[in-house]
Amino acid sequence: MIRIADLQNLKKSLVVYVEDGWKHKRTGAILWVAPVLGYAYWEWQLPSPGKAVAGLAVVAAIMSVREMKAWTKMLWILLLCGFLHVELRAIDADRRTHDEGQATARETENRRFNTTVQGLTTTINGMKTVLGQTTAALTLSQKKH
Repeated sequence: MIRIADLQNLKKSLVVYVEDGWKHKRTGAILWVAPVLGYAYWEWQLPSPGKAVAGLAVVAAIMSVREMKAWTKMLWILLLCGFLHVELRAIDADRRTHDEGQATARETENRRFNTTVQGLTTTINGMKTVLGQTTAALTLSQKKH
């Protein structure tokens, strides 16, 4: 049978284990290297807008809960600036792609519209010719009667 005192001791041990692990240099190195690698990858392969902001938020969250020296905080701030830079580039690239797509669609629509206008112009000219011939035939037939 498990006693409450045993559970409390287990809880204390677990808390100490987690806190010691969280404060360990190896954990700090892992928490630093993973976002740096993510940032480097996104500098090379630009993500869609919003993803770098998520990375920025994770880095900020890590910064808020870890105890750090001033120089380490500066490195983390530089990493935050890097994620911001990636996000701004991603937004610009997304807008550029959207604008290029819109320009292409507009050109296609203009070509189709011009084709339609040419077709209507041809039809109207043809109808004018037919109307002129009909009018001439009508005038001619009225002169004979």
